[in-house]
Amino acid sequence: MKSSIHSPLPQSQIIQCSNYEKNQKSKYRVLLVDDDEDLLYVNQVFIERYEGFQVDTVSSVKMALEKLKQYSHNVIISDYDMPELNGIDFYKIVRSEGHITPFIIYSSKSRKEISLCHQIPDSLICLQKQTNVSQGCKELVTLIRQIIS
Repeated sequence: MKSSIHSPLPQSQIIQCSNYEKNQKSKYRVLLVDDDEDLLYVNQVFIERYEGFQVDTVSSVKMALEKLKQYSHNVIISDYDMPELNGIDFYKIVRSEGHITPFIIYSSKSRKEISLCHQIPDSLICLQKQTNVSQGCKELVTLIRQIIS
């Protein structure tokens, strides 16, 4: 007689539960904000390959502010160029709300290019995205590790 386990949950929810349990073991929580959903996904997958990282992804500043109300994060990574608000404005809002979480602007623009339009606080870290996405992700993970250690 073949035994089988019946679950009242659909398969998709069972998978979500498994991911939830995996993420409960995460040591560090990262908030990743980018309006380019393909890059958002690639960066999330790459960062989560490293044990101890859980990445929350959102595609807008509005959604990011909601996430910050729900969870505490060890680092925030935001694109600079986004439709609603840019990454510098997002940084200012986060600081005005009392968050002291390390903040990285991860953009295709250099710090110098961004500084032509905005005064960049010394506490804001800027990392330029690479044309080689894999290399850029490695640099990002290295920076995250330096910040949280």
